[in-house]
Amino acid sequence: MKKALVILLALAMVLSLTACGSSSEETTAAKEETTAEAAETTEAKEETTAAPETEAPETEAPETEEPSTEEASTEAEEDGQNPVMNFIGVYAYERASIEVECEGTENAKFTVMWGSSAAEHREWTMSGKFDEATQTVEYDNCACKDVVFNEDGTVESETPVYENGTGSITFGEDMTLTWKDDQDHAADDMVFEYASFVPEESEGEAEEDGQNPVMNFIGVYAYERASIKVECEGTENALFTVMWSSSAAEHREWTMSGKLDVAAQTVDYDNCFCKDVVFTEDGTVESETTVYENGTGTFTFGEGNTLTWVDDQDNAAEGIVFEYMTPAANVAEAFLGMWSCGRATIDISFEEETDIYRVQISWSSSAAEKTAWQYVCAYDGEKLISDENGLKSNLIWDENGDMTTEEVYNDGTATFEIDAEGNLLWNDAKENAGEDMLFMFDGPIETIEESVEE
Repeated sequence: MKKALVILLALAMVLSLTACGSSSEETTAAKEETTAEAAETTEAKEETTAAPETEAPETEAPETEEPSTEEASTEAEEDGQNPVMNFIGVYAYERASIEVECEGTENAKFTVMWGSSAAEHREWTMSGKFDEATQTVEYDNCACKDVVFNEDGTVESETPVYENGTGSITFGEDMTLTWKDDQDHAADDMVFEYASFVPEESEGEAEEDGQNPVMNFIGVYAYERASIKVECEGTENALFTVMWSSSAAEHREWTMSGKLDVAAQTVDYDNCFCKDVVFTEDGTVESETTVYENGTGTFTFGEGNTLTWVDDQDNAAEGIVFEYMTPAANVAEAFLGMWSCGRATIDISFEEETDIYRVQISWSSSAAEKTAWQYVCAYDGEKLISDENGLKSNLIWDENGDMTTEEVYNDGTATFEIDAEGNLLWNDAKENAGEDMLFMFDGPIETIEESVEE
């Protein structure tokens, strides 16, 4: 019985151990399978993480969508800068100025200013594409206005004149410019000459300060035999040239410059150069003699387009008021040359530097005696006018050929005009010396001189 029990217990233990071994192997196998599955999951995760590098679309430089630097560089090399850059600056004619600027890559912008007085000017602005073949800019967007200034230089009012005006501007040789204005024909037959360069970097300053304020005063001012020419110098200075004729063969000349005081309308100077100039009979300079240097003084622009001059050295213009000489639209070319009537001849020439006309009359009464008149004239658009500056002299030669000169008067007044038949009329307000005389045109002075030489 006991033996049987022992045997049963032993068998139970064996069976129990066998079951435990089987369960451990299954557990181990399950653990190994779980580990393998985890490894596979990890690999899958690693593959999934790495996948975007190969599966996501590649990002490349949008060469076709954005501008290419190389292409832009090539275009720049082909087209270069705005061709208007070769012409930018200020061009001037008397009291008018035209400022030329670049606009974009191929357009030109123009600002025209025309001073009627110190307190008022007319202003045009326009732009258009520059035609390199014809050197011309046509425009159809011109805005014109009248501008009035206060005494301190600020704008008092602006009045529009018209908009969308048309015309063209052409660049010529020797840095010149012509303007065809379809509305007013304001600049017909005028040639604007290059006056100064306006750098692009100072464009902001130009907008704030505008043009040289002297532009409102440029021109020629006259008093009897004296004239003062006013020009711009740089961006704020005025240049003056004074000429005072003592006779047809001699004058004194002063040149000076200084900064314009806009508030006081004055220019102080300390750099005046004065000289005496003597001319030969054909008008060429025979001699120049320096009188002094570094002279001082003041110019003052007044109402009614007038100018006064305080000369600290000679007081040459004390109590004198110089009046503005209105420039003619065209030079009076029809007057220039030699005219004759019997024994009398009239020689008329034009001086560009001073915008004056010189009239010399010679009337021979015999081989040994003649009378001469000399006038300094201005052109008013119809006739030449001399106001109390005419010089009359009697010239007498003795047997040896020596000449003596006797001055008759030096305050003569006269006008010269051309009638419908093309004859020159001399209206002598002092003695009516040219009454009923018709002077016939003999030709340009140069042509006559060449004929005499041959």
